[in-house]
Amino acid sequence: MEYALTALVGLFCAVIGVGFAAFPRRTWEMTERQRRISSMAGVIFMIMFVGFMLSGRDPESWAVLVGGIVGYGIGCIPALRDSLIARFDVFAPAKPQPAKPQPGRQKSGGRRNRTK
Repeated sequence: MEYALTALVGLFCAVIGVGFAAFPRRTWEMTERQRRISSMAGVIFMIMFVGFMLSGRDPESWAVLVGGIVGYGIGCIPALRDSLIARFDVFAPAKPQPAKPQPGRQKSGGRRNRTK
């Protein structure tokens, strides 16, 4: 039973790692939903690791670490990452917003037009 729990914890953390790898790398490319999911998954990951570590369950705490790292490595495979992004909308990067002109900026190349 102990090995089954270790395997399940490792598999769950590997799924979290694949999810982290499929999200956009830069935070400004993430949507608000992706930021919330990423934060929540990170908190769950850390609670599991610290909880198993403090309770003296060393195999499970190692399974959390190894599962997360292996999952992230698998998720970084370009073909798998691209297929996850194409299949699930949650992994798609945010659409770029058009740049708004800033008020007070001159468009004449930095020179002021002086009239006398």
